[in-house]
Amino acid sequence: MATRHYTDEGAEITPRPRTLTAERLGFSDFGADCGQIKFPTKKGQAIPIPHVRYTTKTDTVVIRGKAGGKQSDVMKAVLKDLVTRPDFAGKMFSYADRRMWDAANGYATPGSASMWREWNMAHHITRVVHDLAAMSGHSFEDEVEHEEPEQIDMFADI
Repeated sequence: MATRHYTDEGAEITPRPRTLTAERLGFSDFGADCGQIKFPTKKGQAIPIPHVRYTTKTDTVVIRGKAGGKQSDVMKAVLKDLVTRPDFAGKMFSYADRRMWDAANGYATPGSASMWREWNMAHHITRVVHDLAAMSGHSFEDEVEHEEPEQIDMFADI
């Protein structure tokens, strides 16, 4: 039997139907990464594990780098694994996706542990905003892709 609620005057309160509409849309989550940075230490130095936490439309993908090796090379391999996945949203989806794509393809450095966390969260927030907007009938324009920069050889004509 359902609980009934009454006003002070004794009138029964009819609850409003709980439906998901753009006017009533609400959301919260914990994000793609934790709020504290705690790295294992060895001889007093922090050793972050190269990894990415990537939110897709249905899942969170975690790709961890192999132990050992040069950290930048390991993270570049992690990012290469990410951007070649079929559920990668594309380099134009968010600034974080572009940054991860650039690093995976050698156009930028693979960053540091704090940058990885930033990319995880920036992509996650963009994914959530896009998905919530779609639920309420809104969409975003795609970014315009520009040609990749190329270093010009100063002595090509000599």
